[in-house]
Amino acid sequence: MADPLAAHSGRKLAHNALLNLVGQTLPLAVAIVALPLIIRGLGHETFGAFQLAWVILGYFAVFDLGLGRATTKFVAEYVGRGATIPVPGIVATAVTFQGVLGVAGGIVLALLVPTLVNRVFDVPPALAAQVARAFYVLAAAVPVVLLSTSFSGVLQAVQRFGLVNIVQSSSSVATYALPLLVLALGGGLVGVVAVVVVARVLALAAYIALVYAAVPAVRGPLRIDRHFVRPLLAFGSWVTVTNVVNPLLVYLDRALIAAILGLAAVTYYTAPYDVVLRLSVIPASLVPPVFAAVSAIDGVGDTARLARLFLRSAKLLALAVSPIALTVVLLARPTLALWLGADFAVHSTLPAQLFAVAVLVNAMAQLPYATLQGVGRADLPAKFHLLEFPLYAAVLWALVTRFGIAGAAGAWLARVALDSVLLYGAAVRAHHLRLRALLRQVLAPLLLPLAVFGGIVTATGLLFDGLAARAAGTLLAAAAFAAVAWRHALDETDREPLLTLLRPLARAKGI
Repeated sequence: MADPLAAHSGRKLAHNALLNLVGQTLPLAVAIVALPLIIRGLGHETFGAFQLAWVILGYFAVFDLGLGRATTKFVAEYVGRGATIPVPGIVATAVTFQGVLGVAGGIVLALLVPTLVNRVFDVPPALAAQVARAFYVLAAAVPVVLLSTSFSGVLQAVQRFGLVNIVQSSSSVATYALPLLVLALGGGLVGVVAVVVVARVLALAAYIALVYAAVPAVRGPLRIDRHFVRPLLAFGSWVTVTNVVNPLLVYLDRALIAAILGLAAVTYYTAPYDVVLRLSVIPASLVPPVFAAVSAIDGVGDTARLARLFLRSAKLLALAVSPIALTVVLLARPTLALWLGADFAVHSTLPAQLFAVAVLVNAMAQLPYATLQGVGRADLPAKFHLLEFPLYAAVLWALVTRFGIAGAAGAWLARVALDSVLLYGAAVRAHHLRLRALLRQVLAPLLLPLAVFGGIVTATGLLFDGLAARAAGTLLAAAAFAAVAWRHALDETDREPLLTLLRPLARAKGI
């Protein structure tokens, strides 16, 4: 009999993490090219309004009530046990609730548009009508975004991340490429928002088709199963608390900057933020497969396997993110000057450096955040976020008022550091770990390769001034980091799934 947990093996998780990374790297490359052109096409203030539009859409995703995450968890649990009969009922229940909630969310957003434009964001009168129309268009995307989370969640639950990435990467590329087309044809903010909404609709249609084609467990009668209403909503209720508070934690800085410093300052802040935040493609690549695996393993009660998965994932995540974050810190100024111009280098270098450190800390926090939800403790991240929000709001206001956008970046770093400490403390208890094991198996293996990397990059910076020379030094440092990490930080269990992925590439190239 086939092992239901075979889909969550180390090799499969590594394969899916790599697929996720590749799928998210393409949009990053497109964003790097497209962002300067979009900023120039819209102008600083209008681009700031465009960014605020996605802040609003992100916040209205709270109408999801955590059902997208709950769908992944419960489908993974039942499939992991080999019990697929309940799966259609889970999906039908989640999708029905999300459809109703999405329509309600879109109506609420449409009703709030005048208040958002005229009072909350204090949009300049010359832009007010255009921004209002764009926000009305955006309201139509709320049910689409919510429904996409459940259908995507089904694919994630059975580790079909290749299909998820085809849709996600295509939609993300369209988010940057289609606005360029609209601007080239003479369109403005409303047209830019409209084409992005169309891309989201097409993505939802693709998810639905792929779920029915690739997940046989869903092909039963899709009827609401009242037995799953309470478990889905109970799990989702704490995820909802996180979904309500987290967008405030993530986007409050932009709203305060707009209110205190103006929309132009939002552009100086968000341009480096959006690109540095793309470092989150690494935890975003690893954590979803791990969440599905934790949900499935928790369903059969294998606590020892959960602990091993957590420690190994934390080590690999730290090794993947830390050298890239250090590179951003060291090369932020010359890179910004080359990419966006001297003006951005002056205003945005320190925020970009603080963002890089914050993204590293936040990337590490994504693992305990997801695994705590995977073992049914979605309440803990939610409670931590409730604790953090008033502290963060007070610190953010004080630092933005005194230090501008650099203060906002510093406040964000302080907040994610506190979040990481709380989440790892909870994970040590929930996964039956010892703090000593966490330090020995995660932190200690990182020290030597990171010291080698930092030494080479720092030496290059002291000896050479040009960006090309520093980039070459960084590539050399990355190669040295990889060699030292492979030899001293990874064990045979770590290397086996990586070698399995690399062998086909080596054979293809005749190595």
